[in-house]
Amino acid sequence: MEYHAFEKVINCTRRRELINILYSACENGACSLLPKVVFERVGTCVRISAAADILLWRVQRLFFLNGDQDLSSFLLVDLGLIKFPDYTCNVSHQIFAGRDDLLEYEEAIEVAQVMDEYLDQNNMDMVIRCIDISDSQIRTSLMEDTQSLIPDSPPTFFSCFSASWVYSKVLTLGISVFEREHR
Repeated sequence: MEYHAFEKVINCTRRRELINILYSACENGACSLLPKVVFERVGTCVRISAAADILLWRVQRLFFLNGDQDLSSFLLVDLGLIKFPDYTCNVSHQIFAGRDDLLEYEEAIEVAQVMDEYLDQNNMDMVIRCIDISDSQIRTSLMEDTQSLIPDSPPTFFSCFSASWVYSKVLTLGISVFEREHR
């Protein structure tokens, strides 16, 4: 296969489309030009370990206070391509009281992500399992909260960064699922 045959591949905008075209161009796997062309266009690729991926996800969550923010905005600011106005940040409360609160929050986020995944797959057994986990965690949290009232609690806005808040959203979604199925 000639090198110029790959030129149309590079103009694809969707990742899946690009992968399909690359695979179809070398169906039998004997295409010697494919690795060379991919390397020329993409450059060196690195696979990140699962532990490093989790660490990067945690840093991203702590920096942006959400897991959905794209790292490209962080990089654009760091490169000086985007400039935000100067401001002074006065930290009056910690978002997480400690490491345990952060880990509980991340665990709740994982349950919510698993529920979303299984809702997309229409796997009701796993959806119900996520609802049960959330219900159990909320009950445990309520018992602990009534036993230890914190006099200097953080502002209400910070509640969305608690495991209880995430579990309550999972339960709210679970109620919608049950209502849709007339349970």
